[in-house]
Amino acid sequence: MATAKGTSAAMAASMVYQLKSYHYWASYLGRSDLVTGIFGENLTAEGLADDEVCIGDRFRIAGIVLEVSQPRDTCYRVGIRLERPEMSALLVAHHRLLFPCHPGRRDRRWRLHREAL
Repeated sequence: MATAKGTSAAMAASMVYQLKSYHYWASYLGRSDLVTGIFGENLTAEGLADDEVCIGDRFRIAGIVLEVSQPRDTCYRVGIRLERPEMSALLVAHHRLLFPCHPGRRDRRWRLHREAL
């Protein structure tokens, strides 16, 4: 089964981006108009350092455990949204990628924290 965007429903992921990266890009690009979601993420998180998140890590967000899955290519659309065609290459070069997560088991807590494996 495929979604409207052509992605298999079984492969669909929630993309997560680090709030700290927004501050980085605002400074690097000299912009103050970066609003959450502009990088194409479904969730913007604080406290998940890019260099500490690994495939298989689990995070509890809004009562759902999300597990970090395999990396995905950065979408060219971020370059269109930011009017910077080179933006997807910059995300890779600066090690500031989004990370995809797939849902795990449900939980009643609403806090964001690393799940013990």
